[in-house]
Amino acid sequence: MALFNRLYSLARVAWHVPWRRRRALAQALVAVPLAWAALRLVPFQRVVQASAPQPRRTADERELGRRVWAGAVVSHALFPRRPCLPQSLATRYLLARAGCPTALRIGVQRRGAGLAAHAWLERDGVPITDPDGPTSFAPLQAPSAL
Repeated sequence: MALFNRLYSLARVAWHVPWRRRRALAQALVAVPLAWAALRLVPFQRVVQASAPQPRRTADERELGRRVWAGAVVSHALFPRRPCLPQSLATRYLLARAGCPTALRIGVQRRGAGLAAHAWLERDGVPITDPDGPTSFAPLQAPSAL
């Protein structure tokens, strides 16, 4: 029932936005669940490599912003507790297809007796999927393929 309510909310958002944002939402609605499934079925390194395909074209900044927005909206609707890794991988894919290369960053932070992890995308060294969040996370050393 909760998933139905989240999908209903997502449909309401799609109804009230311009068609270009609807198109970005539709693309993210395919990419985010595929990223989530790939994380469970395919080795991580292959998922990361597949999330950065060759660009089809070069999009303008508004289109890139719509893709980042759509990835966040769909990820939070489908995975409200831990959306950052599927969101980052799916958004990376959507941006790469539009000609915008990004770097996947994964960081950790000490929380009590344990660790918390977070994933985000950077473009030219600037976080784009979570502009305020990653500052408290120490980025892990990135392998050359990330």
